[in-house]
Amino acid sequence: RPMSTATTVSRTPSAWRLGTVNIKPAVIICLATVFVQFALNALIAGFFYVTRGRSSENVYMAALNSALVMGIFLIVAGINQTISYMRAGSLSGAPRRTLALSSYVISAVLIALGSVIWWVLILIQPYLTFMTTSTITTGVDTWLIIVAVWIACDAAARFGSNVFRHRGGGWEVAVAVVVGAVTVAVPSAWLILTLMDKAGVAGPMPAGLWFLGIIPLAVVIANWRLTSTGRIRRLN
Repeated sequence: RPMSTATTVSRTPSAWRLGTVNIKPAVIICLATVFVQFALNALIAGFFYVTRGRSSENVYMAALNSALVMGIFLIVAGINQTISYMRAGSLSGAPRRTLALSSYVISAVLIALGSVIWWVLILIQPYLTFMTTSTITTGVDTWLIIVAVWIACDAAARFGSNVFRHRGGGWEVAVAVVVGAVTVAVPSAWLILTLMDKAGVAGPMPAGLWFLGIIPLAVVIANWRLTSTGRIRRLN
């Protein structure tokens, strides 16, 4: 009986498929946390509305609070994906670059969810009579800065974790933590100054501050090199 000459070609799992493994619990916890945060804001607003006939002055922060919660989740996800996920994912046999790309899937999903939640809260707020209708958080420009803050949170967490994973501690990790803090601080400063401008508290943000965006951009690029190759100039 002649032997079959057909060969079996092993298919490498895609980055998306690898990245969505066990992603459901993280998404559910994130959504539940944002819901609880909004419910507490609504409860406080309702209390003020019933007892004092006016809304709490902090209620218009609901969308910003949800953005803060999402930023915290991105920091946690960035640390987990860089340290634990990369170690466990290596057992899949996928190429390192595919594995590195898959580690960004959960961050992309959280940013997309955060954006949807942001706009839903902005759009429904005027229809909730017990919540203040005056808000300074609307606008595509504010949302884009929020997205930049989220990306910076993810990048800062990954950078510190990458350096720790490759160096194991020491002064390099301390420097990475400082760089990560600056990475988050830059778009956060943009957000604060933009909101102050919208509220009429301060003037427009100086145009030169936008150039500081090169710092988080450099960290994002460095993260990809560290994650995909394990090396970066003067850190290998």
